[in-house]
Amino acid sequence: MVDIVLRGKHLRLRHYAAARSDPCTVILASGDGGWKGFEKKIASTMATWGYDVYGLDTREYLRRFTHEPPLTEEEVPPDFETLIRDAGGSPANKVILMGWSAGAALVVLAGARGNKSAIEGVAAVSLPETAFLAWHWWDWLAFLPLIGETGPRFSTLPYVPKVAPLPLMIIQSAKDRFVPEKDRDLLFSAAIHPRRRIFLHAGGHSFPGARKRFFEELKIGLEWVRERRSEDER
Repeated sequence: MVDIVLRGKHLRLRHYAAARSDPCTVILASGDGGWKGFEKKIASTMATWGYDVYGLDTREYLRRFTHEPPLTEEEVPPDFETLIRDAGGSPANKVILMGWSAGAALVVLAGARGNKSAIEGVAAVSLPETAFLAWHWWDWLAFLPLIGETGPRFSTLPYVPKVAPLPLMIIQSAKDRFVPEKDRDLLFSAAIHPRRRIFLHAGGHSFPGARKRFFEELKIGLEWVRERRSEDER
């Protein structure tokens, strides 16, 4: 664990140390369900590939700022700049911003509006078109009829093209009930090169039935992000 302070709020990053001495750093933002099995598997697997992974619990981040005044789109990028610094990121040691679900929305926002000099690229897994900037205990019940998540929200669509010139990788699932087909196509079509789309015939938001293929494509995609960023700097 790495203890950090964001605008006076105490948070903890999960740290998965790389299995080599010259790692590339990844900040991985979880879904709004918290730091659970899928995120843990992603982080631990990337560590075996040589990535130094710092995990942000998106639910906890949103919960800490779900008060008056509410979290705003303008505050997210500076918060991620603090995360990058605390993870050892700098223009000489660039960091990949990666997120799943609600976390993907946050890293796209941070990559679009933040200081790009210390960012290697952005990897957005199961990126939604709309994401929330708050979390309440009753959001656990959002799946029930007539009950939905509440609080400020934002559209990721305007930010997707603004990630450029950073490389942007988007990984999508064919049967994702949280990201319908029209949103998947709209989001990727808004992206500006360098961009990469990985579309998997998986059974849902966390790629059930296609996990092996997911990790194979993720590994290749992360290598692509690093190569494209290096090419841009030559």
